[in-house]
Amino acid sequence: MPTNKNAYYRIKILDRLLSESVVRRYTTGDLTDKCNDELKEIGQSTVTRRCIEEDIQFIEKNFGKIERIRSGKKKILRYTNQTDSIFNQKISIPPVFSALKKS
Repeated sequence: MPTNKNAYYRIKILDRLLSESVVRRYTTGDLTDKCNDELKEIGQSTVTRRCIEEDIQFIEKNFGKIERIRSGKKKILRYTNQTDSIFNQKISIPPVFSALKKS
């Protein structure tokens, strides 16, 4: 199975890990290790650190919520607002559909 097929699982795992950054601080390496552990548990193939970095860039590009905080030599990643989650967002109705709804 291609690596892209488990992208949903990776994004979901990363979302949960970044949301719990109030309790635990994660670097990119920590996120890679945790994500690979959980992927193994559900029977998916593991991924490289670069793949996790690209997933983080995808989250930033589409949702713009991740901040990097220096802690010594390491960079800690977390959501800007720790109560946020990609999967808890409200669905917005595009203006085109709301115009059709009025008529």
